[in-house]
Amino acid sequence: MAFRNKRTSSSVAVIPVAREALAAWLKKQPPAWRKWVKETGFEAAPGALLALPEKDGAVRKVLFGMPAEEGLYDYAGLPARLPPAAAGYYIDKAMSADTATKAALGWALGAYQFSRYKAANRKEVATLVWPDKADRAAASAAARGVFLVRDLVNTA
Repeated sequence: MAFRNKRTSSSVAVIPVAREALAAWLKKQPPAWRKWVKETGFEAAPGALLALPEKDGAVRKVLFGMPAEEGLYDYAGLPARLPPAAAGYYIDKAMSADTATKAALGWALGAYQFSRYKAANRKEVATLVWPDKADRAAASAAARGVFLVRDLVNTA
C-alpha cells in the first residue's frame, strides 16, 4: 500500500481547504503565498491542487480543495495526481480517528492498480504518511478487501 510510517522534514504537506474557508486561511499566510494563490486563480474547488513554492523554489506544501463535507473518496485522486515525493505526503489537518481512517482508506483505494497482466505499466504513486489517529489495521484490511474484489472483477 501507498503509506509511510513517519513524517520527516522532507515530507510534503497536503493542506485541505474548503472554498468557504479559503479567505480565512489566506489571512494567516505570508504575503507571497496570498499573492500566489490569487494570481493562480485557485479557488479551492473540490479536487483542485496548487503547489505552494518556498523561496528556494522547492514545494513543501500543496493546497487541496475539499468539499464542505468530507467523504471517503476525497483523497482518492491524490496518489495518481501528485508527483511521488521522496519522503511522502502528509495531511496537514487535525482529524478525528474516524476522519483520519477514512482519509487513509480513500488514499489507499486511489492508489490501487490492476497490473496482473501488465506489470510494466504500473505507475509509481504518491505515498501518504499515516495520519496520526488513523486506525491502520482497519484501513489496511478494508483496502485489501476492496483490492481483492477489484482483482476478481478484473480477471472475471
